[in-house]
Amino acid sequence: MEESKIRREVFSKIRNRAADFVTQKLDDSGALQLALCCSLRDPQQTVGFMFNRQLVREIQEKEKQIALTRDEFRILFSSSSAPIRKTGLSVVNSREFQAAFSSVESALRCTITEPAQASVWASAWGRAIAFVSVHFRAPETALETVLGVVVRSDYRRLEELYDLIDDEGYDALLLSAVITALSTSVI
Repeated sequence: MEESKIRREVFSKIRNRAADFVTQKLDDSGALQLALCCSLRDPQQTVGFMFNRQLVREIQEKEKQIALTRDEFRILFSSSSAPIRKTGLSVVNSREFQAAFSSVESALRCTITEPAQASVWASAWGRAIAFVSVHFRAPETALETVLGVVVRSDYRRLEELYDLIDDEGYDALLLSAVITALSTSVI
């Protein structure tokens, strides 16, 4: 099946699933943003930052049902996928992102030296997806989807990074900006 047709079907599923839980009409980008936010380990802060209070109330305790499925994430963001647009990805080059991004880069230091993973990592799009992935409920699966493979020796550092994010929190503004950039890059 043609890639654009598959993506349209994925967006239709995401949009319809979001419509089942929220009264606010969301376009493809908004529905994808909501599904990405709901895939996070701690979605409330980012959802609250990106959407109005009514929507936040409507999705409480329904985040797992709205979140992206593994197949949807794979189709839209895998190492073999490519962005349709690169607009908005300049956030990855911002000073704020570089500071947060360095911890992900440090945790993946062995993985990103491998040739296939290095090529994904070299793109702003690949780094943005990896950054969001470390905040997911299933970060290892998401990172493997994005990078193809994660070198085993990086798992301990990644676990420490997840714990740090869970204990100290994260920058919701920055994560929101990256989620917005990613959603506009695949639509």
